[in-house]
Amino acid sequence: MKSIKETVSSFAIRQALNYARKDPDKNLMNLLNLFEKADIKKVNRVTYENLHKVLDDPNNNWTRFIKRIPACSTNSSLFS
Repeated sequence: MKSIKETVSSFAIRQALNYARKDPDKNLMNLLNLFEKADIKKVNRVTYENLHKVLDDPNNNWTRFIKRIPACSTNSSLFS
């Protein structure tokens, strides 16, 4: 049996993936901004800066890769 924390975490991740899947070009950046705001202690500041650089450039190899992985595809049954 899952704990409440595990259940809530699974739900949040599933919702974030569904949101990103709808419009990856716009919503991946929105999710990154949300995660950045949630990082109150600014522990991952450098990581966020680098991810912004990657996602801001649609021709970046990493951006193209991210948009091809199953989490961003339209096949929602992968995470059900």
